[in-house]
Amino acid sequence: DISCAACIYYVCRGSEDPRLERSLFQISKAIDQPIRRIGRVYRKIRSELEEELNFKPKLRNPWDILPSILEGEELRVAKKIAEVVKENKINAGKSHLTVGAAIAYITNVLYKAKRGERGYLTQDKIASKVGITDVTVKNRYKELMEKLEFIVEI
Repeated sequence: DISCAACIYYVCRGSEDPRLERSLFQISKAIDQPIRRIGRVYRKIRSELEEELNFKPKLRNPWDILPSILEGEELRVAKKIAEVVKENKINAGKSHLTVGAAIAYITNVLYKAKRGERGYLTQDKIASKVGITDVTVKNRYKELMEKLEFIVEI
């Protein structure tokens, strides 16, 4: 049933795990219904809940995903980069998942250069952790690198 699928997607969107937001494709496949139909019902459910219950889902930020990819010093630097991205509105109109993945990759590249070694996180590894394609990570990485101009001390 499309209504059940839309409700499941709504719960996934509101969860703390940002990877669950990518679940619409899997839900669509499981019930053999087009994504558009589920999305239409999802939007209706969301608008009714927002009106009647005055409930708004939490807005996501690129740094929501970073702890699932990085840790320690690299996570701290990645969060600083994410703050710069947010302050300068570089992430406007972009998925927080893709921006977060690109920030994780940028941080990994910085630390790789510092250590003088190959990075342990490839675009492909980051993409699979987040649930996006490596091409998306590469494209978002290029966009951020073109727009980011600041010095990071590591």
